[in-house]
Amino acid sequence: MTRVLFVLPETAGSPDNERVLELHRALGAAGLEARTVALGPGGDGGLDSVVPVLAPAPRSFAAVMELRREQRWCDVLACSGRRVATVAALGGSRGRAPVVVMPREDSPAAPAARPRPRGAMLQHAWLDPDRWCELFEAVASPRRPGTS
Repeated sequence: MTRVLFVLPETAGSPDNERVLELHRALGAAGLEARTVALGPGGDGGLDSVVPVLAPAPRSFAAVMELRREQRWCDVLACSGRRVATVAALGGSRGRAPVVVMPREDSPAAPAARPRPRGAMLQHAWLDPDRWCELFEAVASPRRPGTS
C-alpha cells in the first residue's frame, strides 16, 4: 500500500487546502494510506482542528526538521505548492521519498510532468483523484522492496 504525505503551507481554510483534503479522502477510499500536515499555522485557521501543525512558523528550522521526521513514514511526499517543496528540499533528499509538487491557484500549473534538476521533484497540473492515485503509485513503486 502506498503511503502519501500531503503537506500544506498553513492551516488556512483556503480552496487550495480544501482541495488537498478532498484528495486525501479520495485516496483513502481508493486504498492508499494518506496523512496531511501543515508546516505552520496561518490564515484564518480554518483547518486547525483537522490538520496537525508541524511547527510554529512555516519557514523555520523546526518546520524543516519535523517535515524530515514525517518523511520517514511516507512513500511519496505531496507538497501543496513550490514554497512547501522548497522547505522539503532543505531537509535533504538522501533516502527520502520522491516529491510531487501539486499546483496552487496562486502559482501557474505545469501542463505535464516536468523533472526538476535532480529528477526527484515533479510538478503536475491538477488531476482527478484516480489520476493522482496512479501517479502516486508510479512514483512510489521504485522505492518499494523487490521492485526495480
